[in-house]
Amino acid sequence: MIKKLKTKFMWIFMSITTLTLFGVFIAVWISTYNSYENNCKSALTRTLGNNLYDGRQNNINGNDPGANNKPEGKPDAAPQKPSSGTAVSGSVADNRDPGARMDFRNRPGQQRDTSIVMTAKYSSEKGVSIIEANNSVYTLSEEETTQLVTECISSGKEYGKRDDYSFAYMYRKGKNDITIAFYDTSNDIQALKMLVVTFTIVGLVGIFFFYLLSLFLSRWCIHPIEKAWQQQKNFVADASHELKTPLTVILANTSLLRQSLSDSICPDKSPSEYEKYLDYIGEEANHMSHLVNDMLFLAKADAQRETETIQTIDLSDICLNCALSFESVAYEKKIIIDSDIEENIQMKGMPEKLSQLCAILLDNACKYTEPEGHIRITLSQKGNHVTLRVNNSGQPIEKEQLKHLFDRFYRVDEARTRKSSGYGLGLSIASQIVQLHNGKIEVQSNEQEGTTFLVHFPS
Repeated sequence: MIKKLKTKFMWIFMSITTLTLFGVFIAVWISTYNSYENNCKSALTRTLGNNLYDGRQNNINGNDPGANNKPEGKPDAAPQKPSSGTAVSGSVADNRDPGARMDFRNRPGQQRDTSIVMTAKYSSEKGVSIIEANNSVYTLSEEETTQLVTECISSGKEYGKRDDYSFAYMYRKGKNDITIAFYDTSNDIQALKMLVVTFTIVGLVGIFFFYLLSLFLSRWCIHPIEKAWQQQKNFVADASHELKTPLTVILANTSLLRQSLSDSICPDKSPSEYEKYLDYIGEEANHMSHLVNDMLFLAKADAQRETETIQTIDLSDICLNCALSFESVAYEKKIIIDSDIEENIQMKGMPEKLSQLCAILLDNACKYTEPEGHIRITLSQKGNHVTLRVNNSGQPIEKEQLKHLFDRFYRVDEARTRKSSGYGLGLSIASQIVQLHNGKIEVQSNEQEGTTFLVHFPS
């Protein structure tokens, strides 16, 4: 289930990321395209608005002043792309000599957009007259020029594009003629193609990067769920294990007791021997009762359903009474309990739960303190903070085990023996009690000082 959840998270993350990248790329491409389109229209509009006449027009039906300057044997440039359009009257002199028409790049004192290929005039009487041309770009033959200009004007669209020549055009009608200008869009087309290539490369690299990121995030986000799921499985397994043992004992002793009482198979048995079976049953039933109560408390804490009233209490009295109650237990193990409890430390809390917390910490200390060892309980207040400290001598807890001490059913003794009459729930319950009082619990363990549990409360 966890694996499917990770996969689903990654698919959702990658889908959102991919769609976002695609949307951004499309938006940038459209914005760039519109920018080029506006630049093209602006250049054509400026060109048509400027007066580019200088008396050196090329009349397609008149004499070309630069025609005689054309070197002998110099052939006309071959057309870039063949065009099959409707034949029109008139022709255009397409001399390659720069003197044949004004190259606007060389016009003194004026700056022109170098993307403008050509400006020309068209009239039914004179035909096509080239006003200016960018000789480095404009290489069309006279037939192609005549056909191109006529087709553009005949289309009826004042602005349009000719993809076969990579030209954009715009014309304006005058009294007796039409002025038309051509814009070279090859650079814009190339730039847009390069933009698509760049977006593709960046997109693939970005998707790979976001895949790695989604892999990391899925593990990071699912980790608490995976941990909770694992704890739930461990909880069920451990609870089943802990309940199985007392149930087995109860059932076995019940069977023996029934067998002994039914047919008087063993008439020589005294009543005390029958009581022994009842004692076993009662003891295991008490174990089960404690276990169920502990599990019920943890379940309520998880569901935040604790209903005990919070009131002002004297924590000093609670800790002192708890320490006194464990003196007999410590005496049997030859353990010395020292206490250093400040008087009259008041705080808001649940008295039964705080008494249970103190008992859990002292009980844990008694279990893991060697004979003739010592336990020290300290309660102090500094400002608005109350600190409860329970220290016991003995073997230190390994650093790797410290972080699991407050896990449910966790015991340092992994053999899971029941000699200590514990289920591994005590410290987990202590942690929940501390959290209910907005406190913090931590544990320290080393060779010199032994093991110390520190509980911090706001007063």
